[in-house]
Amino acid sequence: MKQESDDTNPDNLIEAINDLRKEVKNLRADINRVEETVIKERLREIEDLLSKSHLSVYADQRTEGLNQELTLLLRSDCQNKSKCHEHFKELFDENTKVINRSGSKSAIIDLDNKIVWNQLMMEKTKGKSCENCFSNLQKKLKNEKRAYQEIVLVKGLETEKSNNQPLNVAFLLQNVFEPLGNNSRLRILASVYEGKKSFSELSKIVELKAGHLAFHLRKLVYANLIAQEASKGDYVITQKGLALVKELMVLQK
Repeated sequence: MKQESDDTNPDNLIEAINDLRKEVKNLRADINRVEETVIKERLREIEDLLSKSHLSVYADQRTEGLNQELTLLLRSDCQNKSKCHEHFKELFDENTKVINRSGSKSAIIDLDNKIVWNQLMMEKTKGKSCENCFSNLQKKLKNEKRAYQEIVLVKGLETEKSNNQPLNVAFLLQNVFEPLGNNSRLRILASVYEGKKSFSELSKIVELKAGHLAFHLRKLVYANLIAQEASKGDYVITQKGLALVKELMVLQK
């Protein structure tokens, strides 16, 4: 009787099939890892674009009143006032270009560099008439950085915790549903999402008197959904507020 070849041996066939299954399983795992990486990268790109868009709107609005703000920073009796005004304005114009060219994270780094540079100028002019102007500029730069950090979506700085956690009902009621469970507060959040707003602008938008508006603003600020700028007192949306609006827009669809 003719001996059965190795290729047609049932044991060899079963072993070959098992090896093939393992290869397919490993291939699927590799594909899943690639897909997960691509999705995360795409989400990161979308968040960067959103951050850049919101920061660009903020920078454009800042430009409108920048000349007046810089005039207040400088000494009125200084002969170099116009020269310094032009130089200080260039700093913010450069930063706006960084926003439009490279995005929000690069804009924050650029602000950090300007803060370091200005600190050196403060030390260099200490005891001189220029010290006060550079000190005022430093406050302005730091306020801008704080506003940037409230506006932009900064992600990936820390490892995200697992989402497999039970819902904290009490926390959600106090920090999400209660602050948004009001028509006026939801309209305020939607308005600030489109760009920073002053107290008077929000009063006209939601048609509320000062006392009632202040009450609703405190609710949103306490929930960390909006924040108030230290310089002009305008209201801007926070990172948490932006994330929540994004989720609401998904639900709306």
